[in-house]
Amino acid sequence: GGTAYRELRVDRERPAVILFTSGTTGMSKGVMLCHRNLAADVMSTCQMVWFDRDEVLLSVLPIHHTYECSCGILSMLHNGLTICFNDSIKHLPENLRRYRPTSVMLVPLYVETFYKRIWDAAERGGKAGKLRAAVELTNLLGRHGVGLKRRLMGEVHAFFGGRLSKIICGGAYLDPALVKGFRDLGIQVIQGYGITECAPLVAVNRNQRFRDNAVGLPVPNCQVRISPGEDGSGEVLVRGNQVMLGYYDQPEETAKVFDGEWFRTGDIGYLDDDGFLHITGRSKNVIVLRNGKNILPEEIEALLLRSPLVAEAVVRGGGDGGDEFLVALVYPDPERFRELGLEQMRAQLSALADEVNDRLPYYKRLHHCEIREEPFPKNTSRKIVRYRV
Repeated sequence: GGTAYRELRVDRERPAVILFTSGTTGMSKGVMLCHRNLAADVMSTCQMVWFDRDEVLLSVLPIHHTYECSCGILSMLHNGLTICFNDSIKHLPENLRRYRPTSVMLVPLYVETFYKRIWDAAERGGKAGKLRAAVELTNLLGRHGVGLKRRLMGEVHAFFGGRLSKIICGGAYLDPALVKGFRDLGIQVIQGYGITECAPLVAVNRNQRFRDNAVGLPVPNCQVRISPGEDGSGEVLVRGNQVMLGYYDQPEETAKVFDGEWFRTGDIGYLDDDGFLHITGRSKNVIVLRNGKNILPEEIEALLLRSPLVAEAVVRGGGDGGDEFLVALVYPDPERFRELGLEQMRAQLSALADEVNDRLPYYKRLHHCEIREEPFPKNTSRKIVRYRV
């Protein structure tokens, strides 16, 4: 047979792919990734998270996004897994039952939705008390080395096809309560952090070494440091083999995001004493109030999303100039909205805002909630496009 493939000389520095940023805060840019970038990402993924060769991964996210392309497809091919493809969001429940995956890669919106559906179904079926008791019992038994979650929570696992053991989650802020919540149900959520310009993986939790409130440990092949900021946190900077060549045909934009060899991610975070990276928000999302306080809206949005009343939420500035106080725009859960009606929903969201405010310092408190009747605009990776809100 032919030997052309075996003899092919690979130029590791030549642009191999152009992937566009999600554009949630402005204009998309073409990120040039070379063979070195992609190979470094594949090897980092495989070294950080363990997958067995007999596992089945259900591919849900768009392949033209770097998270699914590099981590979900290229890395899984390198691992030798079976990959099945979900053809449509509306067919996802059916495809979970059809392919019975052991793993799936998702963004937080899916994780939040699945978790709420599980508990909503339990409440409506009168089984919530039984499920809570099963969680307490299996957690107690688990501390003594007895694993019975899959057996005692069969209906929950049946929703995912019966074999799902881990969800890899990235792409946006994930409420740590959801990580513990799924672990209580017998499914591990492994949270990671990446950015298209880094091909994308920068940090990820491991199967046996993890923190619920962290996005994980920096991966091999790259270094992470924090630019000095307030309260020990600052902009996350990355250097290493994963970092892009630059933006296609945009040298000025490329220059803006580099500090020497360090790529400026635009995300705010910190490294704890054990080396785990914590992301607290996106610098472009920061709300600067008239009193000088900088607010990261993701923290407040996560508290709102814990309520079954809330399907989606965006926190922004309100008042004259949008810098006097904080307002939560809420797209309510459609079924609960139909049950309660507008006035009762307003009353309950007002009470929810009071509950959230009790957990926040005074300068982060919500002035009020506003109801939105349509879902927020999203990109193809299901992230809210904030500049269009």
